[in-house]
Amino acid sequence: VDVLRSRKSSSGRALKTRSEIQARRPVQEANLLKKSESSYADDIRVLCSDGFTGTADRMTATAALGSVEKVIGAEFYLKDAAISLAQEEKLSSLLDEMHDVADALGLCQDPGASGSSRPSSAGLDEMRPALPNWWFALSEMLQVCEREIEFVASIGRGQRRDEPVRQLCNTVVRVLRKHYQEMLGEAQDWMDMTDA
Repeated sequence: VDVLRSRKSSSGRALKTRSEIQARRPVQEANLLKKSESSYADDIRVLCSDGFTGTADRMTATAALGSVEKVIGAEFYLKDAAISLAQEEKLSSLLDEMHDVADALGLCQDPGASGSSRPSSAGLDEMRPALPNWWFALSEMLQVCEREIEFVASIGRGQRRDEPVRQLCNTVVRVLRKHYQEMLGEAQDWMDMTDA
């Protein structure tokens, strides 16, 4: 429990405490119900086919793909650390979704870009224990996701509101937030289990 409470995000604040997690749970569940008509990947494919003509737009898509890859890497590590079949199945579903998003972003990239949907763990391997620990991996995934949400959101804020590239950034932020919220729920469940 102390690991999640004490680890710091890139913004310098601690990851969620128990009271913060509990307060956000109803909001998380409501937000997850809003996205049901089409997939995030489908939305990205439409945006890429309709409005991505400039090099700057494609470079932005490549940067967003880099963020998605980092989260994929953290989710892979978390899946390896799963301590129940339910956790493993949830992570498999989340990873499938993230791979679809990464593939869709690949359609928007600059032709010379080298991004892929393979997991990336640059800068994290030296911190990881040889055998995955669920709590450490969960804390790491939340931290990575939080950092990449802020990065992609900052790119989006630099674009005009009516530009497809801003909509693309907003879509990527939404899917990253969904994954963050899903695993925040896992953190709450873990705390409840350890207190029982």
